[in-house]
Amino acid sequence: MGSIKGIIHLINEEKQVTEKFKKREFVVYIPGNDYRDKYVKFSLIQKDCDMIDNFEEGDTVEVSYSFEGRQWKNPKTEELEYFNDVRANRITPQQEEEIQVSDVSGDGDDLPF
Repeated sequence: MGSIKGIIHLINEEKQVTEKFKKREFVVYIPGNDYRDKYVKFSLIQKDCDMIDNFEEGDTVEVSYSFEGRQWKNPKTEELEYFNDVRANRITPQQEEEIQVSDVSGDGDDLPF
């Protein structure tokens, strides 16, 4: 689990994927050095889809997240498929001046993804 601070770039509408599963995605912009800006897509599922309702594009936020991954067997082809997801667990409003430029150059101790 981790967290990042950034600016909400895009909020998608909720999608009813199956009869029992709904999902909503949003994108957070994280300013970087030079051309190394990041746009990170987060997902919300089921009852958490409304977590983003009180926010608008352009709002500065901190998003706590976890990485999710799963295996799925396609019933038609019997092939295994793998899915990765960055799941938002909490969204907290922030003041604009709290956003810092990310160092994604690879020159520091932090590894870029």
